[in-house]
Amino acid sequence: MSEATETESSHDADAYLKRGYLGEIAGELIFLGLADRYPEHRDKLELLARVEATTATELRAVLATAPTHDEMDQARQRGNDSAAQFAAANWTDMLKSIQPYINDAVERMRAAEAEAPASMASIYQRFTAHEQALADFITLELRGEESSAPAREYLGE
Repeated sequence: MSEATETESSHDADAYLKRGYLGEIAGELIFLGLADRYPEHRDKLELLARVEATTATELRAVLATAPTHDEMDQARQRGNDSAAQFAAANWTDMLKSIQPYINDAVERMRAAEAEAPASMASIYQRFTAHEQALADFITLELRGEESSAPAREYLGE
């Protein structure tokens, strides 16, 4: 779908979801790269990578236009490069460096939900829910509380 046909807005649902899909591909690689950097937190980071991978699979299933090989390669490169960018000296500093990006993404996703075609509202909500699970994980982790529950709930575990 190249134009939003179910709303009066100029929101392009397929383009939005395709960008989201490519972002999830990158996000999975970011968390897997961070797992190598912070092996003491490998289980947590692999859980977050699974959230990203699950979301990518869900988004891929609804895309009207498949990503090109170049787009996929760029998403993978972005993920690998970003893992190095977020690798701070310690776990807490790394989480604090990621937190603003995730919180901003949640806000953008909530705004996009308002423009979602009616037939895709649940897809948009699920997409936002995955990012909220990541945000909640970071908040809980920074408080020193058990942090895996939001991600596990999102995954249905």
